[in-house]
Amino acid sequence: MHVGGSSKIVRHDKKVKLGFLFLFFFFFLSLLDVTFQFLYLYNFYVCYTFL
Repeated sequence: MHVGGSSKIVRHDKKVKLGFLFLFFFFFLSLLDVTFQFLYLYNFYVCYTFL
């Protein structure tokens, strides 16, 4: 019974780790998206200002 409980905890820990991994992945993607948008706007602004 105690062993089954510990394996349940391990399984739950794996699920939690997967959840955090997905959250981190989505956060990373959105961060990249924002960074690319910022760079695009910055380049557009620089070209518009100096040309």
